Amino acid sequence: MGGIGLTIWNQSVNGFDTDTETDFSVHADFRIGGGFNGDTSLLYFWNVVNWSSMENVLGDDVVITSGVTALGFRYYFKPTAPSFYINAGLGISSWTAPFEEGAEYWWGFGLMGGVGYEFTPHWSMEFGFMWGNPSDEEMAITLQTNAAAVSLSIIGLAY
Repeated sequence: MGGIGLTIWNQSVNGFDTDTETDFSVHADFRIGGGFNGDTSLLYFWNVVNWSSMENVLGDDVVITSGVTALGFRYYFKPTAPSFYINAGLGISSWTAPFEEGAEYWWGFGLMGGVGYEFTPHWSMEFGFMWGNPSDEEMAITLQTNAAAVSLSIIGLAY
């Protein structure tokens, strides 16, 4: 499912930071996995992507995706809805301009988490956080992005 978010990032070139930028983002969220420990725990593949825009070095506005793909875990405080829950994931972060010709993916470490409330079976509202530090090296120059995002999402979950 998805929601809205705020993406905050800065980049560094050979260790020298650029200005920090903040932009509204659209948040897409995909999870697939299974439950264990009765009805209170889930383990799943988790992919989150935030779509925002930035100005490139040529002065053009481009669409940027910042994401994390991870192994995620969710714990419900009650076995049936309504129930609060927490979740967390560790994995790989990515950064790219998907609609720009020749754009490459940058990869790095990523983590994410959140707190939510399942208000009826299968449906919840979640406040989430995502952080990653994808990087790339081109012609002996190290480029790195530190990207964080906060989001508010409606989550539909089949179980």
